[in-house]
Amino acid sequence: MSLVLLTRHTPVCTPYDISVARCQGSNTHTPQITISRSHHHHRSICGVTTMVNQTTTRLVLLALTFSTILHSFVRVNHELAALSDKSTSLQSVQHPSKSVQIKTQDPQQSRNLVAFTALGSGAAIAMVHYNVFAHFLDWDCIIFVHANEIAVPSKEAHMQEIARRCSIVRLPGVFWTHFLMTLTPELTRNYQHIAIVLDDVLAPTHGDSPVNVSKLLQTMQEHNLSSISPSIKGAFWKATQPQPRRCLWQTQHIETFFQIFSRELFQCWRSYMEYSNPQGFCLDLCLDQQLCPSLSRLAVDSNMTAYHLGRQKNLTSFVPESALVGTNLSSGMHRRVPKKVVMEGWGMCGTYNCPKVEKEVATPKIMECATK
Repeated sequence: MSLVLLTRHTPVCTPYDISVARCQGSNTHTPQITISRSHHHHRSICGVTTMVNQTTTRLVLLALTFSTILHSFVRVNHELAALSDKSTSLQSVQHPSKSVQIKTQDPQQSRNLVAFTALGSGAAIAMVHYNVFAHFLDWDCIIFVHANEIAVPSKEAHMQEIARRCSIVRLPGVFWTHFLMTLTPELTRNYQHIAIVLDDVLAPTHGDSPVNVSKLLQTMQEHNLSSISPSIKGAFWKATQPQPRRCLWQTQHIETFFQIFSRELFQCWRSYMEYSNPQGFCLDLCLDQQLCPSLSRLAVDSNMTAYHLGRQKNLTSFVPESALVGTNLSSGMHRRVPKKVVMEGWGMCGTYNCPKVEKEVATPKIMECATK
């Protein structure tokens, strides 16, 4: 069925005839545009347009440009809906900026959700790929991407494997807290745990202090914890850094690099996220004391170490060789050093009525130490 859309038609000196019709053989809603010049060749384009005279040619080009952008948004949503295999079910919730959909590997078995926020460079793809397949095969998974297809190509081999396993939401320029705001209570209500992992964190399964997500979950249950993290080499705050003694440390805050939350604590934490604080300043420092004190029982396990690469130039000088076993990452892999983040926004701590950031909130308390 074809449709011809006409606006004001002037029979005098009209050099273009433009009609709109459904693209033949297409399953999309993309219309076909035929632009023909009188007594000359014509060509077809997919978009929207109208019949115009010579004085409105520029408006036609603007309409075509707008149509292309609009069609891209429609195509992204269609691709999100078609990401999974026929056997994969999707949970979905609408958000003002995006329709977020999460692949469910097995609706009867999958009780946990991991969110990677936010993938921003090609150098980080391999680490995200490793963390997904090393730690979260039985978790539902969503990857937030804040870079365009040039910086993080969808057709890159690791990205294609990730896409078969996880849902991918790409919103260039969006900050990590804005992504997490899409994980509404309606979307997370069926999960026991929600893990938040940054794109530049490596959690090795080998080496002297391997990370084991199953053991972290077991520790949460045994000690009635609402959140846990391995120690993080490259963390800013001492409470999350590796400690001389290999112990389970109770702390009043955890820097969010590789952090597992109970559903209740995550939903409380998320409720304090605001568009006015896109980088999440003070959300970690204030979680236990002011934001969600009744739900917060936090610990860092220094028997395990993950690595926040941050501004490190390469892996060799930062990650032990033994920890790189099985990662498929070159030990000499050089990274493009990210721009230094201007640490503005600490005034949010005052908004949350938290202590000054120049000091540690408290010295971690030992809950349990490894016996060797």
